[in-house]
Amino acid sequence: MAKTYKPKKKKVNAVQWTGANEEEIRGFIGKGASTKRGRSLIIKTPSSAILLNDKDWLVEDGDSMTAMSDKVFTDKYQEAEEK
Repeated sequence: MAKTYKPKKKKVNAVQWTGANEEEIRGFIGKGASTKRGRSLIIKTPSSAILLNDKDWLVEDGDSMTAMSDKVFTDKYQEAEEK
């Protein structure tokens, strides 16, 4: 399930690619398309193509989306409290 995560200064929405949650990723990206290649997923958006490897995070930051390794993501973000 996609959750909200926050760094020290701002919140972002993110979902982690597990290699088996393609429908969840498709729901998260909305109008983009995706293609599964083994344990990787290629996401095509109007402005770019994003490669997600196993355990990478797809991070929505404003109008853009980026891929982030699990190590970088967990070092930078913590799960935000629900309000």
